[in-house]
Amino acid sequence: MALLCIIPIFVFNPQKIVMEIEFISHACFIVRTNGKIIVCDPWLIGKAFNNSWALLSKPGRVDWDEVDYIFISHEHPDHFSLPTLKSIDLETRRNITILYQQHASKRMLKAFLNLGFINIIELPLYKWKSMDGFKLYCGSAGSMDSFLAIRDGRHTVLNLNDCIFNEKQYKYIKREIGPINFLFTQFSFANWVGNQRDEYNEGLKKIEDIKSQIEIFMPSYTIPFASFIYFCNLENSRMNDWINTPLKISECNLPTIQFMYPNEAIDATNPQFDSGTAVKKYMDDFKHLIIDPKPDMLPFEDVAIAIKDNMQNFRKQIGFMLRLLVKPFGIYIHDLDKAVWLDFRKGKYEETTKERCKYQMCSQVCHFTFKYAWGAGTLNVSGMYIDLKITEMSSKYFFFQNMLSTDYASFRSVSQTIRTFRFFWQKKWELYYKYIAK
Repeated sequence: MALLCIIPIFVFNPQKIVMEIEFISHACFIVRTNGKIIVCDPWLIGKAFNNSWALLSKPGRVDWDEVDYIFISHEHPDHFSLPTLKSIDLETRRNITILYQQHASKRMLKAFLNLGFINIIELPLYKWKSMDGFKLYCGSAGSMDSFLAIRDGRHTVLNLNDCIFNEKQYKYIKREIGPINFLFTQFSFANWVGNQRDEYNEGLKKIEDIKSQIEIFMPSYTIPFASFIYFCNLENSRMNDWINTPLKISECNLPTIQFMYPNEAIDATNPQFDSGTAVKKYMDDFKHLIIDPKPDMLPFEDVAIAIKDNMQNFRKQIGFMLRLLVKPFGIYIHDLDKAVWLDFRKGKYEETTKERCKYQMCSQVCHFTFKYAWGAGTLNVSGMYIDLKITEMSSKYFFFQNMLSTDYASFRSVSQTIRTFRFFWQKKWELYYKYIAK
Protein backbone atom coordinates (compact mmCIF):
# COMPACT_ATOMS: atom_id res chain seq x y z
CA MET A 1 0.00 0.00 0.00
CA ALA A 2 2.84 2.39 0.82
CA LEU A 3 4.37 1.78 -2.60
CA LEU A 4 1.06 2.48 -4.36
CA CYS A 5 0.83 5.82 -2.59
CA ILE A 6 4.28 6.86 -3.76
CA ILE A 7 3.83 6.06 -7.45
CA PRO A 8 1.21 8.77 -8.31
CA ILE A 9 3.34 11.42 -6.59
CA PHE A 10 6.37 10.41 -8.68
CA VAL A 11 4.46 10.45 -11.96
CA PHE A 12 2.68 13.76 -11.58
CA ASN A 13 5.26 15.74 -9.62
CA PRO A 14 5.96 18.89 -11.71
CA GLN A 15 9.46 19.07 -10.27
CA LYS A 16 10.33 16.11 -12.51
CA ILE A 17 9.88 18.28 -15.62
CA VAL A 18 13.46 18.86 -16.72
CA MET A 19 14.62 20.93 -19.68
CA GLU A 20 18.11 20.58 -21.10
CA ILE A 21 19.61 22.82 -23.77
CA GLU A 22 22.58 21.76 -25.87
CA PHE A 23 24.36 23.98 -28.37
CA ILE A 24 25.40 22.29 -31.64
CA SER A 25 26.55 24.89 -34.19
CA HIS A 26 25.71 28.32 -35.63
CA ALA A 27 21.89 28.51 -35.31
CA CYS A 28 21.45 24.90 -34.24
CA PHE A 29 20.68 23.88 -30.68
CA ILE A 30 18.73 21.09 -29.05
CA VAL A 31 15.97 21.38 -26.47
CA ARG A 32 15.16 18.24 -24.47
CA THR A 33 11.98 18.46 -22.44
CA ASN A 34 9.28 16.06 -21.25
CA GLY A 35 11.01 13.17 -22.94
CA LYS A 36 11.00 14.90 -26.35
CA ILE A 37 13.91 16.26 -28.38
CA ILE A 38 13.64 19.33 -30.61
CA VAL A 39 16.49 20.30 -32.94
CA CYS A 40 16.51 23.84 -34.33
CA ASP A 41 17.98 24.69 -37.75
CA PRO A 42 20.64 21.98 -38.09
CA TRP A 43 23.60 22.96 -40.30
CA LEU A 44 26.37 20.45 -39.68
CA ILE A 45 27.73 19.69 -43.15
CA GLY A 46 29.18 21.72 -46.01
CA LYS A 47 29.15 25.40 -46.85
CA ALA A 48 26.30 27.79 -47.63
CA PHE A 49 25.33 30.62 -49.94
CA ASN A 50 27.18 29.61 -53.08
CA ASN A 51 30.09 28.29 -50.98
CA SER A 52 30.68 31.73 -49.49
CA TRP A 53 29.98 30.89 -45.82
CA ALA A 54 31.67 28.24 -43.68
CA LEU A 55 31.07 27.18 -40.09
CA LEU A 56 33.54 28.80 -37.72
CA SER A 57 33.83 25.81 -35.39
CA LYS A 58 33.44 22.08 -35.73
CA PRO A 59 29.76 21.34 -35.07
CA GLY A 60 28.54 19.11 -32.28
CA ARG A 61 27.05 15.70 -32.83
CA VAL A 62 23.33 14.93 -33.15
CA ASP A 63 21.94 11.44 -32.61
CA TRP A 64 19.15 11.61 -35.18
CA ASP A 65 17.59 8.32 -34.03
CA GLU A 66 16.60 10.06 -30.79
CA VAL A 67 15.20 13.25 -32.37
CA ASP A 68 11.44 13.83 -32.34
CA TYR A 69 11.20 17.24 -34.02
CA ILE A 70 13.26 19.47 -36.32
CA PHE A 71 12.32 23.14 -36.45
CA ILE A 72 13.34 24.96 -39.64
CA SER A 73 13.03 28.72 -39.26
CA HIS A 74 13.34 29.66 -42.94
CA GLU A 75 14.72 28.56 -46.26
CA HIS A 76 18.20 30.09 -46.14
CA PRO A 77 20.78 27.28 -46.45
CA ASP A 78 22.44 28.02 -43.09
CA HIS A 79 19.08 27.07 -41.53
CA PHE A 80 17.58 24.75 -44.13
CA SER A 81 20.76 22.79 -44.82
CA LEU A 82 20.08 20.22 -47.52
CA PRO A 83 23.39 18.35 -47.04
CA THR A 84 22.65 18.01 -43.33
CA LEU A 85 19.07 16.81 -43.78
CA LYS A 86 20.10 14.41 -46.56
CA SER A 87 22.71 12.90 -44.24
CA ILE A 88 19.94 11.61 -41.97
CA ASP A 89 19.05 7.99 -42.66
CA LEU A 90 15.91 7.85 -44.81
CA GLU A 91 14.06 5.58 -42.39
CA THR A 92 14.97 7.89 -39.53
CA ARG A 93 13.56 10.87 -41.44
CA ARG A 94 10.18 9.13 -41.49
CA ASN A 95 10.15 9.13 -37.68
CA ILE A 96 11.00 12.82 -37.31
CA THR A 97 8.36 15.56 -37.44
CA ILE A 98 9.26 18.79 -39.22
CA LEU A 99 8.06 22.02 -37.60
CA TYR A 100 7.66 24.94 -40.00
CA GLN A 101 5.81 28.23 -39.99
CA GLN A 102 2.42 28.47 -41.68
CA HIS A 103 3.91 30.41 -44.59
CA ALA A 104 2.07 31.71 -47.64
CA SER A 105 4.05 29.38 -49.88
CA LYS A 106 3.87 25.58 -49.95
CA ARG A 107 7.29 25.24 -51.57
CA MET A 108 9.09 24.32 -48.36
CA LEU A 109 6.42 21.76 -47.48
CA LYS A 110 7.01 20.09 -50.84
CA ALA A 111 10.76 20.23 -50.25
CA PHE A 112 10.40 18.43 -46.91
CA LEU A 113 8.25 15.74 -48.50
CA ASN A 114 10.76 15.29 -51.32
CA LEU A 115 13.45 14.77 -48.69
CA GLY A 116 11.43 11.95 -47.17
CA PHE A 117 10.00 13.74 -44.14
CA ILE A 118 6.40 12.53 -44.12
CA ASN A 119 5.37 14.17 -40.84
CA ILE A 120 5.09 17.96 -41.07
CA ILE A 121 3.37 20.36 -38.69
CA GLU A 122 2.66 23.88 -39.88
CA LEU A 123 2.82 26.16 -36.85
CA PRO A 124 0.19 28.92 -36.75
CA LEU A 125 1.71 32.39 -36.53
CA TYR A 126 1.49 34.40 -33.33
CA LYS A 127 -0.47 31.74 -31.49
CA TRP A 128 0.49 29.12 -28.91
CA LYS A 129 0.21 25.49 -30.00
CA SER A 130 0.16 22.64 -27.49
CA MET A 131 2.40 19.67 -28.25
CA ASP A 132 3.69 16.63 -26.33
CA GLY A 133 3.85 18.15 -22.86
CA PHE A 134 5.12 21.53 -24.07
CA LYS A 135 3.91 24.52 -26.07
CA LEU A 136 5.26 26.27 -29.15
CA TYR A 137 4.78 29.88 -30.27
CA CYS A 138 5.92 30.71 -33.81
CA GLY A 139 6.11 34.21 -35.23
CA SER A 140 7.09 35.69 -38.56
CA ALA A 141 9.41 38.46 -39.71
CA GLY A 142 9.28 39.87 -43.21
CA SER A 143 8.94 37.57 -46.18
CA MET A 144 10.55 34.40 -44.81
CA ASP A 145 12.13 34.60 -41.35
CA SER A 146 10.45 33.11 -38.30
CA PHE A 147 11.12 32.69 -34.59
CA LEU A 148 10.08 30.05 -32.06
CA ALA A 149 9.31 30.03 -28.35
CA ILE A 150 9.39 26.69 -26.51
CA ARG A 151 7.68 26.46 -23.14
CA ASP A 152 7.38 23.53 -20.77
CA GLY A 153 5.95 23.67 -17.26
CA ARG A 154 8.80 25.73 -15.87
CA HIS A 155 10.95 27.33 -18.56
CA THR A 156 10.62 29.32 -21.80
CA VAL A 157 13.21 29.46 -24.56
CA LEU A 158 12.87 32.16 -27.22
CA ASN A 159 14.78 31.48 -30.43
CA LEU A 160 14.72 34.81 -32.30
CA ASN A 161 17.00 33.48 -35.00
CA ASP A 162 17.56 36.01 -37.83
CA CYS A 163 14.42 38.00 -37.02
CA ILE A 164 14.86 41.74 -36.67
CA PHE A 165 12.05 43.83 -35.22
CA ASN A 166 11.56 47.35 -33.91
CA GLU A 167 10.91 48.03 -30.22
CA LYS A 168 7.11 48.05 -30.56
CA GLN A 169 7.21 44.64 -32.25
CA TYR A 170 9.51 43.25 -29.54
CA LYS A 171 7.16 44.55 -26.85
CA TYR A 172 4.18 42.92 -28.55
CA ILE A 173 6.02 39.59 -28.67
CA LYS A 174 6.98 40.00 -25.02
CA ARG A 175 3.34 40.52 -24.04
CA GLU A 176 2.32 37.44 -26.01
CA ILE A 177 5.02 35.10 -24.72
CA GLY A 178 5.54 36.34 -21.17
CA PRO A 179 8.64 35.70 -19.02
CA ILE A 180 11.64 34.33 -20.91
CA ASN A 181 14.40 32.28 -19.35
CA PHE A 182 16.70 31.78 -22.35
CA LEU A 183 16.96 34.16 -25.29
CA PHE A 184 18.86 32.98 -28.37
CA THR A 185 19.71 35.85 -30.71
CA GLN A 186 21.93 36.67 -33.67
CA PHE A 187 24.97 38.79 -32.77
CA SER A 188 26.58 39.78 -36.08
CA PHE A 189 25.49 40.88 -39.53
CA ALA A 190 24.69 38.22 -42.13
CA ASN A 191 25.03 40.01 -45.45
CA TRP A 192 27.03 42.52 -47.47
CA VAL A 193 27.67 45.65 -45.41
CA GLY A 194 30.35 47.47 -47.37
CA ASN A 195 33.30 47.43 -49.74
CA GLN A 196 36.33 48.06 -47.56
CA ARG A 197 34.69 48.55 -44.16
CA ASP A 198 31.30 48.33 -42.47
CA GLU A 199 29.99 51.41 -44.29
CA TYR A 200 26.53 51.10 -42.76
CA ASN A 201 27.63 50.37 -39.18
CA GLU A 202 25.68 47.12 -39.23
CA GLY A 203 27.89 45.63 -36.53
CA LEU A 204 27.06 48.45 -34.12
CA LYS A 205 23.37 48.30 -35.07
CA LYS A 206 23.34 44.62 -34.19
CA ILE A 207 24.79 45.35 -30.75
CA GLU A 208 22.17 48.05 -30.18
CA ASP A 209 19.50 45.56 -31.24
CA ILE A 210 20.72 43.04 -28.67
CA LYS A 211 20.62 45.74 -25.99
CA SER A 212 17.02 46.51 -26.92
CA GLN A 213 16.07 42.83 -26.81
CA ILE A 214 17.59 42.40 -23.35
CA GLU A 215 15.86 45.51 -22.01
CA ILE A 216 12.45 44.47 -23.38
CA PHE A 217 12.45 40.69 -22.91
CA MET A 218 14.45 40.73 -19.65
CA PRO A 219 15.68 37.15 -20.12
CA SER A 220 17.47 35.32 -17.37
CA TYR A 221 20.17 34.42 -19.90
CA THR A 222 20.96 35.71 -23.39
CA ILE A 223 22.82 33.25 -25.62
CA PRO A 224 24.37 34.76 -28.77
CA PHE A 225 24.16 32.42 -31.76
CA ALA A 226 23.36 32.29 -35.51
CA SER A 227 26.58 34.15 -36.33
CA PHE A 228 29.24 31.49 -35.88
CA ILE A 229 30.35 31.63 -39.51
CA TYR A 230 33.08 33.26 -41.53
CA PHE A 231 33.21 34.53 -45.09
CA CYS A 232 35.29 31.83 -46.70
CA ASN A 233 36.11 32.97 -50.25
CA LEU A 234 38.64 35.48 -51.55
CA GLU A 235 35.70 37.33 -53.07
CA ASN A 236 34.21 38.12 -49.64
CA SER A 237 36.83 37.31 -46.98
CA ARG A 238 37.48 41.03 -46.46
CA MET A 239 34.30 41.16 -44.36
CA ASN A 240 35.87 38.92 -41.71
CA ASP A 241 37.68 42.06 -40.52
CA TRP A 242 34.39 43.76 -39.60
CA ILE A 243 32.17 41.06 -38.11
CA ASN A 244 31.10 41.09 -34.48
CA THR A 245 33.24 38.42 -32.87
CA PRO A 246 32.30 36.68 -29.61
CA LEU A 247 35.12 38.61 -27.94
CA LYS A 248 33.74 41.94 -29.16
CA ILE A 249 30.28 41.08 -27.86
CA SER A 250 31.62 39.88 -24.50
CA GLU A 251 33.61 43.11 -24.10
CA CYS A 252 30.38 45.11 -24.44
CA ASN A 253 29.49 43.84 -20.94
CA LEU A 254 25.84 43.38 -21.83
CA PRO A 255 23.82 41.88 -18.97
CA THR A 256 22.83 38.19 -19.06
CA ILE A 257 25.14 37.33 -22.01
CA GLN A 258 26.42 33.73 -21.97
CA PHE A 259 28.22 32.07 -24.90
CA MET A 260 28.01 28.33 -25.50
CA TYR A 261 30.44 26.20 -27.52
CA PRO A 262 29.37 23.20 -29.65
CA ASN A 263 28.24 20.20 -27.57
CA GLU A 264 28.04 22.29 -24.40
CA ALA A 265 24.82 21.47 -22.53
CA ILE A 266 23.05 23.08 -19.59
CA ASP A 267 20.29 22.08 -17.22
CA ALA A 268 17.65 24.82 -17.50
CA THR A 269 16.81 24.53 -13.81
CA ASN A 270 20.38 25.19 -12.67
CA PRO A 271 22.38 26.34 -15.73
CA GLN A 272 26.15 26.33 -15.42
CA PHE A 273 27.76 28.31 -18.24
CA ASP A 274 31.45 28.60 -19.06
CA SER A 275 31.15 31.65 -21.31
CA GLY A 276 34.75 32.78 -20.96
CA THR A 277 36.09 29.44 -22.12
CA ALA A 278 33.61 29.36 -25.02
CA VAL A 279 34.72 32.81 -26.19
CA LYS A 280 38.38 31.78 -26.02
CA LYS A 281 37.69 28.66 -28.09
CA TYR A 282 35.84 30.67 -30.74
CA MET A 283 38.62 33.22 -30.97
CA ASP A 284 41.14 30.38 -31.35
CA ASP A 285 39.02 29.06 -34.21
CA PHE A 286 39.31 32.44 -35.93
CA LYS A 287 43.07 31.88 -36.11
CA HIS A 288 42.60 28.87 -38.39
CA LEU A 289 40.26 30.09 -41.09
CA ILE A 290 40.56 28.40 -44.47
CA ILE A 291 39.92 30.85 -47.31
CA ASP A 292 39.01 29.33 -50.66
CA PRO A 293 40.39 30.70 -53.94
CA LYS A 294 38.15 32.76 -56.18
CA PRO A 295 35.60 30.70 -58.14
CA ASP A 296 36.60 29.33 -61.52
CA MET A 297 35.94 31.62 -64.46
CA LEU A 298 32.88 30.84 -66.60
CA PRO A 299 32.42 31.70 -70.27
CA PHE A 300 30.49 34.90 -70.88
CA GLU A 301 28.05 32.90 -73.01
CA ASP A 302 26.96 30.94 -69.93
CA VAL A 303 26.43 34.15 -67.96
CA ALA A 304 24.47 35.71 -70.81
CA ILE A 305 22.14 32.71 -71.06
CA ALA A 306 21.42 32.89 -67.31
CA ILE A 307 20.66 36.61 -67.58
CA LYS A 308 18.37 36.11 -70.59
CA ASP A 309 16.43 33.29 -68.93
CA ASN A 310 16.06 35.29 -65.72
CA MET A 311 14.73 38.28 -67.63
CA GLN A 312 12.15 36.16 -69.42
CA ASN A 313 10.91 34.64 -66.17
CA PHE A 314 10.90 38.04 -64.46
CA ARG A 315 8.75 39.55 -67.22
CA LYS A 316 6.30 36.63 -67.03
CA GLN A 317 5.76 37.01 -63.30
CA ILE A 318 6.11 40.75 -62.70
CA GLY A 319 3.45 42.90 -64.33
CA PHE A 320 4.19 45.79 -66.68
CA MET A 321 3.31 48.55 -64.19
CA LEU A 322 5.56 47.07 -61.52
CA ARG A 323 8.38 46.56 -63.99
CA LEU A 324 8.34 50.31 -64.64
CA LEU A 325 9.69 50.72 -61.10
CA VAL A 326 12.76 48.61 -61.88
CA LYS A 327 15.71 50.87 -62.61
CA PRO A 328 18.32 49.45 -65.05
CA PHE A 329 21.77 48.72 -63.63
CA GLY A 330 25.18 47.54 -64.76
CA ILE A 331 27.49 44.74 -63.63
CA TYR A 332 31.22 44.64 -64.27
CA ILE A 333 32.44 41.01 -64.48
CA HIS A 334 36.03 41.47 -63.42
CA ASP A 335 37.55 38.11 -64.35
CA LEU A 336 36.16 38.42 -67.90
CA ASP A 337 36.77 42.17 -68.11
CA LYS A 338 33.24 42.57 -69.44
CA ALA A 339 30.40 44.84 -68.41
CA VAL A 340 26.67 44.32 -68.98
CA TRP A 341 23.77 46.76 -68.75
CA LEU A 342 20.51 45.14 -67.60
CA ASP A 343 17.10 46.66 -68.30
CA PHE A 344 14.40 44.43 -66.81
CA ARG A 345 11.67 46.84 -67.86
CA LYS A 346 12.37 46.06 -71.49
CA GLY A 347 13.80 42.59 -70.95
CA LYS A 348 17.04 43.49 -72.70
CA TYR A 349 20.72 43.52 -71.84
CA GLU A 350 23.77 44.81 -73.66
CA GLU A 351 27.49 45.10 -73.16
CA THR A 352 28.60 48.43 -71.75
CA THR A 353 31.54 50.08 -69.97
CA LYS A 354 32.71 49.62 -66.40
CA GLU A 355 32.01 53.30 -65.71
CA ARG A 356 28.25 52.70 -66.04
CA CYS A 357 28.23 49.75 -63.65
CA LYS A 358 27.02 49.73 -60.06
CA TYR A 359 28.25 46.23 -59.18
CA GLN A 360 31.48 44.33 -59.63
CA MET A 361 31.69 40.53 -59.28
CA CYS A 362 33.26 37.48 -60.86
CA SER A 363 31.63 35.44 -63.64
CA GLN A 364 30.63 32.49 -61.44
CA VAL A 365 28.87 34.78 -58.94
CA CYS A 366 27.13 36.68 -61.73
CA HIS A 367 25.98 33.41 -63.29
CA PHE A 368 24.67 32.10 -59.96
CA THR A 369 22.81 35.38 -59.31
CA PHE A 370 20.67 35.00 -62.41
CA LYS A 371 20.67 31.22 -62.82
CA TYR A 372 18.63 30.55 -59.69
CA ALA A 373 15.50 32.20 -58.31
CA TRP A 374 17.27 32.66 -55.00
CA GLY A 375 20.49 33.88 -56.63
CA ALA A 376 19.90 37.58 -56.01
CA GLY A 377 19.22 36.93 -52.34
CA THR A 378 22.32 34.77 -52.11
CA LEU A 379 24.39 37.56 -53.67
CA ASN A 380 23.40 39.97 -50.91
CA VAL A 381 24.04 37.46 -48.15
CA SER A 382 27.35 36.22 -49.54
CA GLY A 383 28.73 39.70 -50.07
CA MET A 384 30.74 38.41 -53.02
CA TYR A 385 30.62 41.71 -54.87
CA ILE A 386 31.71 45.33 -54.73
CA ASP A 387 29.27 48.22 -54.97
CA LEU A 388 31.00 50.67 -57.29
CA LYS A 389 28.35 53.33 -56.71
CA ILE A 390 27.60 52.81 -53.06
CA THR A 391 25.68 56.06 -52.64
CA GLU A 392 23.13 55.08 -55.30
CA MET A 393 20.01 53.15 -54.40
CA SER A 394 19.76 49.53 -55.52
CA SER A 395 17.38 48.63 -58.32
CA LYS A 396 13.91 47.37 -57.39
CA TYR A 397 14.83 44.23 -59.31
CA PHE A 398 16.27 42.78 -56.11
CA PHE A 399 13.06 43.48 -54.16
CA PHE A 400 10.86 41.83 -56.76
CA GLN A 401 13.22 38.92 -57.26
CA ASN A 402 13.11 38.27 -53.52
CA MET A 403 9.33 38.31 -53.72
CA LEU A 404 9.45 35.70 -56.47
CA SER A 405 12.01 33.50 -54.75
CA THR A 406 10.20 33.38 -51.40
CA ASP A 407 6.75 33.12 -53.02
CA TYR A 408 5.15 35.06 -50.16
CA ALA A 409 2.77 37.13 -52.29
CA SER A 410 1.33 34.69 -54.79
CA PHE A 411 -2.27 34.84 -56.03
CA ARG A 412 -2.04 32.34 -58.88
CA SER A 413 -5.05 30.26 -57.75
CA VAL A 414 -8.03 30.55 -55.44
CA SER A 415 -6.52 28.23 -52.82
CA GLN A 416 -3.15 30.00 -53.04
CA THR A 417 -4.82 33.40 -52.71
CA ILE A 418 -6.60 32.24 -49.55
CA ARG A 419 -3.33 30.92 -48.17
CA THR A 420 -1.55 34.20 -48.94
CA PHE A 421 -4.26 36.29 -47.27
CA ARG A 422 -4.16 34.01 -44.22
CA PHE A 423 -0.39 34.49 -44.00
CA PHE A 424 -0.71 38.28 -43.95
CA TRP A 425 -3.71 38.18 -41.61
CA GLN A 426 -1.73 36.19 -39.06
CA LYS A 427 1.03 38.79 -39.39
CA LYS A 428 -1.32 41.74 -38.87
CA TRP A 429 0.17 42.84 -35.55
CA GLU A 430 3.72 42.48 -36.81
CA LEU A 431 2.82 44.68 -39.79
CA TYR A 432 0.82 47.12 -37.66
CA TYR A 433 3.70 47.78 -35.27
CA LYS A 434 6.14 48.08 -38.16
CA TYR A 435 4.26 50.37 -40.51
CA ILE A 436 1.40 52.04 -38.65
CA ALA A 437 1.93 52.39 -34.91
CA LYS A 438 4.05 55.38 -33.94
